[in-house]
Amino acid sequence: MSGEIEKILAQVRKRGIAVSLAHQWQGQIAKADIATLEAVRNSTEVKIVFRLKDTKEAEDLAPMVLPFNLELPVRTLDKPVVVGHRRVVLDSASRGESSGSTH
Repeated sequence: MSGEIEKILAQVRKRGIAVSLAHQWQGQIAKADIATLEAVRNSTEVKIVFRLKDTKEAEDLAPMVLPFNLELPVRTLDKPVVVGHRRVVLDSASRGESSGSTH
């Protein structure tokens, strides 16, 4: 892999140009140099991951592919929501009185 990848990714992102990169495992990119691997990991917005055999690589990629935030459901459920209401008096409604006493 060319050492120019990090420069290319930085420049095309500013101009809204899409680039597709493909590799079988991260070690292939790291062979070029660590700067290239970091550029691919940090400058790319969409990451598609298929079956991973290496558990270390899976653990490394998991937060980038599927961020896990336990606070997200709390923020979603913690806001006031009014669906709507309507007061309706039914034709068959009855009025009654009751009384009670305590001893």
